[in-house]
Amino acid sequence: MDGLNLIAALGGALLLASAVVVVLRHRSWLRRRHVIGLRWCGLLLELVLRMQQHRGMASAMLSGDASFRTALRHKREEIERLFLALQALPGDIDRSVANIAGHELPEIRKGWTGLCAQLDGLTPFTSMTRHTALIGSLLFALRNIGEICLSGRIARHDARLDMVVPVFVDRLPALSEALGQIRALGSGVTAAGNASAEDRVRLSYLIHRINELLGRSESALEHAGLLKLAETAGGFAHTRERVGQLLDMVCRDLLESREVKVSPQAYFACASTAIDSVFALVAVLRQQLAFGLEVMPHTESASAPMAAPARRQGATSLHVPGAPSLS
Repeated sequence: MDGLNLIAALGGALLLASAVVVVLRHRSWLRRRHVIGLRWCGLLLELVLRMQQHRGMASAMLSGDASFRTALRHKREEIERLFLALQALPGDIDRSVANIAGHELPEIRKGWTGLCAQLDGLTPFTSMTRHTALIGSLLFALRNIGEICLSGRIARHDARLDMVVPVFVDRLPALSEALGQIRALGSGVTAAGNASAEDRVRLSYLIHRINELLGRSESALEHAGLLKLAETAGGFAHTRERVGQLLDMVCRDLLESREVKVSPQAYFACASTAIDSVFALVAVLRQQLAFGLEVMPHTESASAPMAAPARRQGATSLHVPGAPSLS
């Protein structure tokens, strides 16, 4: 009887050990999925930022301001490096990610290469339309990877972290894209020296869209308890102020003035400051998600305050000037 008890005890111990191994492997898989997903999101955001900049510069150049040509060439080099960096990331963490890595991203890159080759022969409107389509595809991939790899992965340790994800991959990127579109359209208008009736309609629509997205982003940050955390990037009030300055310039100098006197360079700089303030918030949220992953095994309560992570010494990556790293 003692022998049977011993065998039963050993069998139970083996089952328990096997269960522990399975759980640990699953946790390790989830961690890898989260880490790689965060890298994908960071690089996609970098690529969106650079392609938005290229769109605005191209709009000004095609509307008559040749001074942007050198900057466009440098921007293309940055974008090519980002495509290569994305190509080097693992795509085996999920079927959808594998599809993005093996099919969607190569198609976006093909479209980008074709756009660059044909750019000098395009109208400003066609250039903006094609840029915007490519950026839209990148934003779609960003949302998919965020939902697949980030949502629910660390929420069990701090439920608020799961609320960070939609703000990180959807709300703020959508705001940056609306701002990017008004930068591109306005850069063309300032380079041409006048705004057509069609331009005015588009600018007016984008002002409405930006104000709407600005409110949604602030509400999402407030709902997730992240407004205080956003202060590490100057605060949402700083973003609202920068966006307000841009929209004031659009109304005053492009819509209400009979003659456009603001220079393309001044307009582009003002719009870029507003967009950079949005990406600074995105970078803070990215750091928070990374920080949540690092402390995950030690997190015991969702009531603990969310703290901004310290920057690691020696960390290098592409980043928005004046903003924390995105990738």
